[in-house]
Amino acid sequence: METQERQTDLILNRWTDIKHILVDYLIKGRNPGHFLYAVLANDLTDAVCFADPASLALLKATVKLVYNELSSMARGSKKRVNLWMEQPHPGIRAEFEFKILNAELSNYDSALPFDSIYAKR
Repeated sequence: METQERQTDLILNRWTDIKHILVDYLIKGRNPGHFLYAVLANDLTDAVCFADPASLALLKATVKLVYNELSSMARGSKKRVNLWMEQPHPGIRAEFEFKILNAELSNYDSALPFDSIYAKR
């Protein structure tokens, strides 16, 4: 059984990874991997099936981040996601990179145990 501290570290590390992967997807058109592709394409079944335990714990926060911070042209269906990946979008860097990389987990999921998570910082 993992300790609470280890689980907290995994969640915080995964949140950071998710944000960096989303920035690479937005700017470079890089494939975000199965879990984030499913989230971006609005495919709940695949998102749940492809999620590792930390990503599954962050599903609500990830969906809210994608919905609130990413262009609607970059999310919502497989067609939109595939079209976005076909061409890099370096011009949006300043607009989205700062918002995404500085997104605090507590702003996107109030159900996680933030007292223990932020005590680690």
